[in-house]
This record gives sequence, structure tokens and C-alpha cells, in this order.
Amino acid sequence: MYKLNLYPEHARNRKEGKQRLIRTTIATAMAGFMLMIMGSLVLSTILVGSRIVSMRSEIRHQSAQFSSKSEQFSALKSAREMLDIRSKRVDWAPKLAALSDLISHDLILVEFEGYSPTEKREASLEMWGEARREGVQIGVLTRFAEALSADPRFHGEFPDLRLGSVQDARKTRFQLLAGNEEGQ
Repeated sequence: MYKLNLYPEHARNRKEGKQRLIRTTIATAMAGFMLMIMGSLVLSTILVGSRIVSMRSEIRHQSAQFSSKSEQFSALKSAREMLDIRSKRVDWAPKLAALSDLISHDLILVEFEGYSPTEKREASLEMWGEARREGVQIGVLTRFAEALSADPRFHGEFPDLRLGSVQDARKTRFQLLAGNEEGQ
């Protein structure tokens, strides 16, 4: 009978088994690591996608707010333009009320012309009148002019009131000019 030494083959099989186990463990670890990387990529893709969706909805919301703000701004701009236009115009009703309240019974206004302000001209008011009867003194006319220039309804818009001309034939005729000093 022959004696065979099976130990070297057994050692070799054992060594090959350990190497296979190590290769399998390394391959499994690498596969697991790859699966983790792929999983994190898929998860980050999902998170980025949801963030994109939320950002798009936020952009829609912000653009809706911006458009409503711009509509409000344009409405506000229109209101400001209207206020500017309105502040530049002359409110004639208080001026005419002051005229009717302050005019003496001895005087009548025959004609008057009012001019609203423009780029080339300031607001002004020109009045022509005469005495109702003969012999009316110039003092009546100057008191009327002084009372008119002191009245706040009149003075605010027309700080400069001047007596234009006085003619004294049979009836006293006069002219009053109201406006701003720089506009006259």
C-alpha cells in the first residue's frame, strides 16, 4: 500500500477557499458600497426633484404677488398723477364766494376772466367792474381790494392783488388783477 500525503492538497484547497472567501467578501462589500452610492443618488434625485417643485410653486407665488404689487403700484402711480394734476388746478368756487361775500354794495363786477395755470402762465384772475352810482369814492374800491387780498380763500392762490386802472368819467370803472408776483 502506498502512503499518500494528502496534506499539501488539503492545504492548497484550504488556501484557495480562503482566497475565494476573501474575493467574495470584497466583491460583496463593493457591491454593497455601489448599492449605497446608487441609493444615495436616487434619494438625492428625489429630494432635488421635490425641491425643484417647491421652488417652482414659490416662483409662481412670488410672480403672482409681484404682478399684484405692480398693479397696485400702477394704480398708486395713477392716483399720484391725478393728485398732481388736481393740486395744480385752481378751485374757483371759494374765490367766487369770497368775491360775492366781500364786494361792496356800491360796486358791481361787469366781467371777469380766470386762467388756470399752464406751463407758460401762472393762475390769474382779471376783474372789471364799475360803481353803481356816481360819486363813489376810490376808498370803497381800495377797501374791497384790501379785504379781498386778506381773505384766505383768495390770498392762498392769488397772493398778489393789484388795482389795474381806475377811470372816473360819469361812473367809476376799475380793473383788478390777481395772481402770483412771479407769474404776472
